[in-house]
Amino acid sequence: MQLPQSLMGHANIETTMDIYAEVTDAKKQEAIENLAYKLDVF
Repeated sequence: MQLPQSLMGHANIETTMDIYAEVTDAKKQEAIENLAYKLDVF
């Protein structure tokens, strides 16, 4: 995570992790919903 932290100019890693963790969680949810739709699970 140091590379994204450096590229984004964040002073500390917590800022970078907060931003990327939210994106990751959103993408996980999107992937689950897409899979469920394609499998007609829900």
